[in-house]
Amino acid sequence: GADKRQEAKDIAQKYCENAGGKACNVVTVFRNHRHWNDDDETGFPYKHCGALAVADKEENRFTPWGVNSAETRREAEDLALQACEATGEKCKIREWVCT
Repeated sequence: GADKRQEAKDIAQKYCENAGGKACNVVTVFRNHRHWNDDDETGFPYKHCGALAVADKEENRFTPWGVNSAETRREAEDLALQACEATGEKCKIREWVCT
């Protein structure tokens, strides 16, 4: 766990690279929900569920995707699907996490 946004991005980037990733890129950042009304004004959102949606097929060597975070798994998945399907492709949830 990271306490600062940049620290979280650095940890995620290093994790991807250590796993053999060649084109790693952090696309979203979110954090655990600690207290229902805890706003420390860091811009580090407390929407503690995140989801990644990807298209069923590749288009010109690019696979459309969408990512989002929200307060619930269902909302995060719905938002990620909407972002992905805005490309005109049919998408499905590839990964999700709630902390």
